[in-house]
Parts: sequence; structure tokens; C-alpha cells
Amino acid sequence: MEIATLGNNMIELRLGGNGKGDKDKMVLFSYSTPVAMFDYSKLYCTTSKISNETTEHIKKWFYIINQQAEYNNQPHYDRASISQNELDPLGEKYCHWL
Repeated sequence: MEIATLGNNMIELRLGGNGKGDKDKMVLFSYSTPVAMFDYSKLYCTTSKISNETTEHIKKWFYIINQQAEYNNQPHYDRASISQNELDPLGEKYCHWL
């Protein structure tokens, strides 16, 4: 697990996959709330109503991920919605690390 501060109240949590250093998902926290996820195939954004600043956090994070894909000659990732109920357990499990 790795934690990266990307800006004010904007934290990226990288969760390991199979224990060999492979990453299977990243989660974006805004104000200690998980609001977006990336599983290396799609970008997921919460369906809950969020603040303008959190919306900007998500846009910035998606941009960073797609810029990295472009740099590596990969296509941009598709976006999808995810229920906040699916994201909340990640916050409950990992928020103490933030």
C-alpha cells in the first residue's frame, strides 16, 4: 500500500494486488472520503452529490492518470460510475492511514 498527497485534501491510495508489488486499484480520497477509483481498466467516479472542489479533485486525478497512459502510448481509460456504498468500505478500512 502506498499513499500520495496530490494536493490540499486530495490523497491517492494505491492498494497492492497479489502481494508481488502489482497494484490492482487506486482510490482517490477527497477530505478523507473515497470519491473515485481506478482498477487499471476503468476510472470510476462516485454517483453521490459532491462539492465543486471534490469534482475538481476527481477531474485532476483522471487527467493525471490519462496523461500517464498517453505517455506510455496507451489509450485513455473509460469512465464509469460507482455507488458511494461501494467506495465507503475502502474509506472505513483505510482512512486511519490517511
